[in-house]
Amino acid sequence: MPPNDSAETMGGVDVGVGVGACVARPARHASSIEGRLNAETASGIKAWVFDLDNTLYPHHCNLFEQIDRRMGGFIADKLRLPPDDARSLQKGLLRDYATTLQGLTSRYGIDAHEFLSFVHDIDYACVPANPQLAGLLADLPGRKIVFTNATTRHAERVLDRLQVPRECFDHFLDIAAMEFRPKPHRACYDALLTHCRVANPREVVMFDDLPSNLKTAHELGIATVLIDTPSRYGRFVGDERYIDAVAENVESFLEGALGFS
Repeated sequence: MPPNDSAETMGGVDVGVGVGACVARPARHASSIEGRLNAETASGIKAWVFDLDNTLYPHHCNLFEQIDRRMGGFIADKLRLPPDDARSLQKGLLRDYATTLQGLTSRYGIDAHEFLSFVHDIDYACVPANPQLAGLLADLPGRKIVFTNATTRHAERVLDRLQVPRECFDHFLDIAAMEFRPKPHRACYDALLTHCRVANPREVVMFDDLPSNLKTAHELGIATVLIDTPSRYGRFVGDERYIDAVAENVESFLEGALGFS
């Protein structure tokens, strides 16, 4: 997530997602998804990679608002700062280090696990059950991986609210497993491909709500599906050549473009 007042890569939540139908993007390059991933060729996909926040659940849940408040509270408590000063410092760290967590660990020696545990102690009641998504994921052939800048525990709690069995996924690649380097760092994607267990990255498709996270995937040959978003940081504007297709949610793409049901 880009540095700004309401979103960040390492805060634990990625911003953006809507609900509705799939929108296929026009072919613009040789690896266009129209030629490599459709109802006839989907059986050739061996690994399906899903961002978590605002990709597997709707953007309007806005879990990041809670996390953002808890980040400010954590900083205020740990560094004994008034709330306004803590928020100002939080945004300054985000600006200077790309993520609040990186700034806290580098400048103040804060324990990353303690920070992540605290900021993800939130109310998940706003996340609705999604039996349609659960059914589609259960029947999807190939390996399925959650690839998140948050924690595995956060992912598990979201899936519990969605009523998607954790067993639907073969692996959870979270921020700790990535040594606290968030997407879109290249090293994260190298680790991802190891867990995908494929000989060719073109046998992988990745869903994410942030175009910046899909750019690195595309450079490696992974097919990319953007989950469209009302956020200005995730909104599809039609000129990102590294985005192969756009959908308003995961289930609409799996059903509409690939014919899964």
